[in-house]
Amino acid sequence: MKVTDLRKKIKIQVKAEWEGRNYRAEVAGEAVRDAFKTRSAVISKRKKGLKCDYKFKSVKEVRQSFVEQRLTKKFMGNFFVTEEIGEESFGRTTDIIFKSGRWFVCAPVHTEISLSAENQGLKICSADPGVRIFATTFDGQESVKYGDGFYSQKVFPLLPDLDNLISGRQIFLNSKPDRKTQAFSDKMRFFAKCVNKLRNRIEDLTDDLHRRVAYDLVTKNDVILLPIFETKDMASKQDRKISSKTVRSMLGLAHYKFKQTMQWMCLKYGKTLVDVNEAYTSKTMSWCGKIKENLGGSKIISDGIIKVDRDINAARNILLKSIAVA
Repeated sequence: MKVTDLRKKIKIQVKAEWEGRNYRAEVAGEAVRDAFKTRSAVISKRKKGLKCDYKFKSVKEVRQSFVEQRLTKKFMGNFFVTEEIGEESFGRTTDIIFKSGRWFVCAPVHTEISLSAENQGLKICSADPGVRIFATTFDGQESVKYGDGFYSQKVFPLLPDLDNLISGRQIFLNSKPDRKTQAFSDKMRFFAKCVNKLRNRIEDLTDDLHRRVAYDLVTKNDVILLPIFETKDMASKQDRKISSKTVRSMLGLAHYKFKQTMQWMCLKYGKTLVDVNEAYTSKTMSWCGKIKENLGGSKIISDGIIKVDRDINAARNILLKSIAVA
């Protein structure tokens, strides 16, 4: 069956089910398009031998969205926006996203993209992602540390309040209150509002760090070497060598999200982002090539004579290793 034919049938069925309520044909049509898009993606992945399957979208998901096919001034006049939307965005397909109690209008805008720099005289730097220090860079002349103590000083103090709210909500639910009363709805709305406020605060702090670091890197360098930081594998409980506190800090810093920010910044400013392998870059002494097997969680790497900061040593090794491979 074609997408257009199925879309018509779904719209008629949904309209009948939602009679007397707020029905939007665009939402039903977009749901059908998403279903066909997912079907094509699943078929494509299965042909490549990858495991994947279909699943329904849940109303309990943190991120919900719908599509406005043609953004109009009348539609935008229904609510207050914190940022002015340009004329070029009206009349175009726009995503409306609801996440953690906040609404986002993802309107398309025109952005000037810088051309890539010439190959001669390029400035290159390597970045070593971490937990105690978000990122340490080395460009052959100097090293810079970004986000030193960021998580412990800015994010960690907010976590006890967040944990207490989540625990308090669960204790309230375990007390088996009457869920049909207005008091129950008000209490749950209060918990949701407080939890969302703290989560948004943490996410905003992290996003701000990502943008500041990414902008500083692309304005000072032409090529950025960024290791593939497999946080999912490191956080897996099977054969895990790091504590749960370290795992929470690592996931909270959202290194993959930072990589996406770097990709956009490099595209916008005409710079190059290169994925590299960071294997043995922390254990290897960058001045002699020897490997220190028992490095552990030490902040310093030393051969007994020379002492070097662990993160600076790793960033330097990433640069040397990448240049040697190239």
